[in-house]
Amino acid sequence: IEFTGLPVQMDENLQLQVTIVDGANAYVIDQNNSTFTTLGEDQGFTFNTPCSVVVLNTFTIILDTETGGWVISTPNNALTYPPLDNVPTIESQLTTALSLETLNDNLYIFGSTGIERWETNYGTNNFLFPFNRDSNFRTDYGAVSTQCVIRGIDRIYFLSSNFLPMALTPKGMMYLSTDGSALT
Repeated sequence: IEFTGLPVQMDENLQLQVTIVDGANAYVIDQNNSTFTTLGEDQGFTFNTPCSVVVLNTFTIILDTETGGWVISTPNNALTYPPLDNVPTIESQLTTALSLETLNDNLYIFGSTGIERWETNYGTNNFLFPFNRDSNFRTDYGAVSTQCVIRGIDRIYFLSSNFLPMALTPKGMMYLSTDGSALT
Protein backbone atom coordinates (compact mmCIF):
# COMPACT_ATOMS: atom_id res chain seq x y z
CA ILE A 1 0.00 0.00 0.00
CA GLU A 2 1.51 3.29 -1.08
CA PHE A 3 1.28 6.39 1.09
CA THR A 4 -1.30 8.79 -0.38
CA GLY A 5 -1.40 11.40 2.37
CA LEU A 6 -5.16 10.83 2.56
CA PRO A 7 -7.16 9.33 5.46
CA VAL A 8 -7.02 5.56 5.91
CA GLN A 9 -9.83 3.46 7.34
CA MET A 10 -10.31 -0.27 7.71
CA ASP A 11 -12.87 -2.75 8.97
CA GLU A 12 -13.15 -6.54 9.18
CA ASN A 13 -16.05 -8.87 8.48
CA LEU A 14 -16.77 -12.19 10.22
CA GLN A 15 -15.06 -14.06 7.36
CA LEU A 16 -11.73 -12.51 8.44
CA GLN A 17 -11.56 -10.22 5.42
CA VAL A 18 -10.03 -6.85 6.28
CA THR A 19 -10.99 -4.02 3.90
CA ILE A 20 -8.73 -0.97 3.79
CA VAL A 21 -9.41 2.32 1.97
CA ASP A 22 -6.82 5.06 1.59
CA GLY A 23 -8.49 7.72 -0.57
CA ALA A 24 -6.95 6.31 -3.74
CA ASN A 25 -7.57 2.56 -3.57
CA ALA A 26 -9.44 -0.14 -1.70
CA TYR A 27 -7.76 -3.38 -0.63
CA VAL A 28 -8.91 -6.64 0.93
CA ILE A 29 -6.70 -8.88 3.01
CA ASP A 30 -8.32 -12.32 3.16
CA GLN A 31 -6.77 -13.91 6.24
CA ASN A 32 -8.29 -17.34 5.55
CA ASN A 33 -6.62 -17.61 2.13
CA SER A 34 -3.56 -15.43 2.83
CA THR A 35 -4.35 -13.16 -0.13
CA PHE A 36 -4.05 -9.42 -0.69
CA THR A 37 -6.29 -7.92 -3.38
CA THR A 38 -6.51 -4.40 -4.74
CA LEU A 39 -10.19 -3.95 -5.58
CA GLY A 40 -10.95 -3.08 -9.18
CA GLU A 41 -13.27 -3.84 -12.05
CA ASP A 42 -12.61 -7.60 -11.74
CA GLN A 43 -14.44 -7.48 -8.39
CA GLY A 44 -17.16 -5.09 -9.65
CA PHE A 45 -15.52 -2.15 -7.87
CA THR A 46 -15.47 1.03 -9.98
CA PHE A 47 -14.74 3.92 -7.59
CA ASN A 48 -11.44 5.81 -7.75
CA THR A 49 -11.46 7.69 -4.44
CA PRO A 50 -12.69 5.37 -1.65
CA CYS A 51 -12.57 7.38 1.57
CA SER A 52 -14.49 5.37 4.18
CA VAL A 53 -15.37 1.73 4.86
CA VAL A 54 -17.61 -0.01 7.37
CA VAL A 55 -18.93 -3.55 7.84
CA LEU A 56 -22.55 -3.94 8.90
CA ASN A 57 -24.67 -7.11 9.00
CA THR A 58 -22.37 -9.12 6.66
CA PHE A 59 -22.06 -6.28 4.11
CA THR A 60 -18.94 -4.22 3.47
CA ILE A 61 -19.91 -0.68 2.46
CA ILE A 62 -17.41 1.71 0.86
CA LEU A 63 -17.98 5.44 0.36
CA ASP A 64 -16.44 7.35 -2.56
CA THR A 65 -15.22 10.94 -2.15
CA GLU A 66 -15.39 11.99 -5.78
CA THR A 67 -18.99 10.94 -6.44
CA GLY A 68 -20.39 10.85 -2.90
CA GLY A 69 -21.75 7.44 -3.86
CA TRP A 70 -21.34 4.09 -2.21
CA VAL A 71 -20.80 0.50 -3.17
CA ILE A 72 -22.02 -2.49 -1.19
CA SER A 73 -20.48 -5.95 -1.19
CA THR A 74 -22.36 -9.19 -1.50
CA PRO A 75 -23.20 -10.71 1.89
CA ASN A 76 -20.17 -12.28 3.61
CA ASN A 77 -17.74 -11.40 0.82
CA ALA A 78 -15.71 -8.18 0.82
CA LEU A 79 -14.16 -9.20 -2.52
CA THR A 80 -17.36 -8.92 -4.58
CA TYR A 81 -19.21 -5.67 -5.33
CA PRO A 82 -22.06 -6.40 -7.71
CA PRO A 83 -23.46 -3.54 -9.75
CA LEU A 84 -26.83 -3.23 -8.03
CA ASP A 85 -29.53 -1.32 -9.85
CA ASN A 86 -31.59 -0.88 -6.71
CA VAL A 87 -28.98 0.69 -4.41
CA PRO A 88 -30.57 3.78 -2.88
CA THR A 89 -28.81 7.08 -3.31
CA ILE A 90 -27.44 9.31 -0.59
CA GLU A 91 -29.42 12.53 -0.17
CA SER A 92 -27.99 15.76 -1.49
CA GLN A 93 -28.57 17.38 1.94
CA LEU A 94 -25.21 15.90 2.96
CA THR A 95 -23.50 18.11 0.33
CA THR A 96 -20.29 16.05 0.34
CA ALA A 97 -20.39 12.57 1.87
CA LEU A 98 -17.29 12.16 4.05
CA SER A 99 -17.50 9.15 6.36
CA LEU A 100 -19.45 6.02 7.31
CA GLU A 101 -20.00 4.65 10.79
CA THR A 102 -22.33 2.17 12.49
CA LEU A 103 -24.17 2.22 15.79
CA ASN A 104 -26.71 -0.39 16.99
CA ASP A 105 -27.13 -1.97 13.53
CA ASN A 106 -27.77 1.43 11.92
CA LEU A 107 -25.59 2.98 9.23
CA TYR A 108 -24.69 6.66 9.61
CA ILE A 109 -23.40 8.66 6.66
CA PHE A 110 -21.61 11.84 7.70
CA GLY A 111 -21.53 14.65 5.17
CA SER A 112 -20.14 18.15 5.33
CA THR A 113 -23.58 19.63 6.06
CA GLY A 114 -25.66 16.76 7.42
CA ILE A 115 -25.90 13.20 8.69
CA GLU A 116 -28.16 10.45 7.38
CA ARG A 117 -29.25 7.37 9.32
CA TRP A 118 -30.13 4.15 7.52
CA GLU A 119 -31.96 1.51 9.54
CA THR A 120 -31.89 -2.25 9.12
CA ASN A 121 -34.86 -3.62 7.22
CA TYR A 122 -35.21 -7.11 8.64
CA GLY A 123 -38.03 -8.08 6.26
CA THR A 124 -35.89 -8.08 3.12
CA ASN A 125 -33.97 -10.80 1.38
CA ASN A 126 -30.40 -10.52 2.65
CA PHE A 127 -29.14 -10.48 -0.95
CA LEU A 128 -30.87 -7.14 -1.49
CA PHE A 129 -29.78 -3.89 0.11
CA PRO A 130 -31.04 -4.37 3.66
CA PHE A 131 -31.38 -0.76 4.85
CA ASN A 132 -33.94 2.03 4.57
CA ARG A 133 -33.23 5.74 5.05
CA ASP A 134 -34.73 7.05 8.28
CA SER A 135 -36.60 10.10 6.99
CA ASN A 136 -37.27 11.26 10.58
CA PHE A 137 -33.57 11.61 11.43
CA ARG A 138 -32.32 15.13 10.74
CA THR A 139 -29.27 17.20 11.63
CA ASP A 140 -28.37 20.70 10.48
CA TYR A 141 -24.63 20.09 10.57
CA GLY A 142 -22.25 17.39 9.51
CA ALA A 143 -18.64 16.49 10.10
CA VAL A 144 -15.57 18.58 9.35
CA SER A 145 -13.69 15.77 7.60
CA THR A 146 -13.36 12.02 7.11
CA GLN A 147 -10.75 11.78 9.88
CA CYS A 148 -12.90 13.39 12.57
CA VAL A 149 -15.48 10.55 12.94
CA ILE A 150 -14.76 7.63 15.28
CA ARG A 151 -16.93 5.04 16.98
CA GLY A 152 -16.72 4.36 20.70
CA ILE A 153 -18.82 2.12 22.93
CA ASP A 154 -22.46 3.01 22.19
CA ARG A 155 -21.39 6.38 20.72
CA ILE A 156 -20.02 7.94 17.59
CA TYR A 157 -17.73 10.88 18.33
CA PHE A 158 -17.12 13.57 15.72
CA LEU A 159 -16.12 17.17 15.23
CA SER A 160 -19.14 18.89 13.71
CA SER A 161 -19.00 21.27 10.78
CA ASN A 162 -19.73 23.94 13.42
CA PHE A 163 -16.36 22.97 14.99
CA LEU A 164 -18.03 21.60 18.12
CA PRO A 165 -17.13 18.19 19.58
CA MET A 166 -20.23 15.99 19.42
CA ALA A 167 -21.37 12.51 20.39
CA LEU A 168 -24.11 10.63 18.59
CA THR A 169 -25.85 8.07 20.81
CA PRO A 170 -28.86 5.81 20.23
CA LYS A 171 -30.91 8.51 22.00
CA GLY A 172 -29.63 11.47 19.96
CA MET A 173 -26.87 14.08 19.82
CA MET A 174 -24.83 15.58 22.64
CA TYR A 175 -22.40 18.48 22.69
CA LEU A 176 -19.20 17.58 24.52
CA SER A 177 -17.07 19.71 26.80
CA THR A 178 -13.30 19.72 26.46
CA ASP A 179 -13.02 16.89 29.01
CA GLY A 180 -15.44 14.68 27.03
CA SER A 181 -18.42 15.02 29.37
CA ALA A 182 -21.83 15.88 27.99
CA LEU A 183 -23.04 19.45 28.13
CA THR A 184 -26.67 20.22 28.88
